[in-house]
Amino acid sequence: MAITLNGTTGITTTGLTSNGIDDNSTSTAMTLDSSGNLLVGKTSVDTTTDGLVMRERGQVYATSDGNTPVILNRRTSNGDIAQFRKDNTTVGSIKSRGGNGLVIDSQNSYALGLSYNGSVVTYLSNSLFYPAVDNSVDVGSSGNRFQDLYLSGGVYLGGTGSANKLDDYEEGTHQTSVTMSGSGTVTLNTSYDRFSYTKVGRLVTITGNPRISSVSSPVGNLLLTLPFTAASGQTDECRAGGIMRYYDNSGGAGSYSKPVAWSIQEASSTLILDVINTNGNNPTPAASDEFYFSLSYITT
Repeated sequence: MAITLNGTTGITTTGLTSNGIDDNSTSTAMTLDSSGNLLVGKTSVDTTTDGLVMRERGQVYATSDGNTPVILNRRTSNGDIAQFRKDNTTVGSIKSRGGNGLVIDSQNSYALGLSYNGSVVTYLSNSLFYPAVDNSVDVGSSGNRFQDLYLSGGVYLGGTGSANKLDDYEEGTHQTSVTMSGSGTVTLNTSYDRFSYTKVGRLVTITGNPRISSVSSPVGNLLLTLPFTAASGQTDECRAGGIMRYYDNSGGAGSYSKPVAWSIQEASSTLILDVINTNGNNPTPAASDEFYFSLSYITT
């Protein structure tokens, strides 16, 4: 093999069989193997050692330990940085938007984009400037649902105003306890001293059937603890009241079930059962008496 420089044969080699290019020292910098694979910085076709492999069948392997394997840099203008094709038809791309925005374009009527500051995910119209679109895209579908959604903020339902923000949802049980407004004690059956609650936003709904286990000279109204404190402020929105069923086990035939008024005062965590004002049919708390209720109130 001869190499001619400026018309003069300067270098002549014979019997060249090496498939590697060295680094002017003692190690191989680049190799073209017998299968047509180009290897840079490595000698084997794999993804476990650092280096670059350009496979003869059109594949590129880039491996780097502790560094970015691929850096793509488009200069001057916005547009495609990486383009993806199927049978030579573009199906999507990753492109730059104004500022530092990134757009993942699926080549249909919409593109998924990230806002300039990276804190908001929006859907963008597939046009030259990719403007954001409003009220047009669903998350999942009836047959392709997501599973759990974890939010540290809230959800705006039906509108974007502060009144549309659902900022809390909780469900659970509350172990209640009873005191008397006057004197004496009431002890609940520990198998029936809980009620269920559901809190949606500021509205709490509780349902339960507490049962009395024993009493000691009870005087006054029954006071049951609540899972959340009622809102404070204007009393027309922070107080609640109604009627519940009281099962008077000692009431005698025809008098077992009695209506009892209940109320919750603002800034209070107490449910008041008014057993001393039942229109001459007052129940006296006793063992085996029960309460049945489902009620709602506004919390903070």
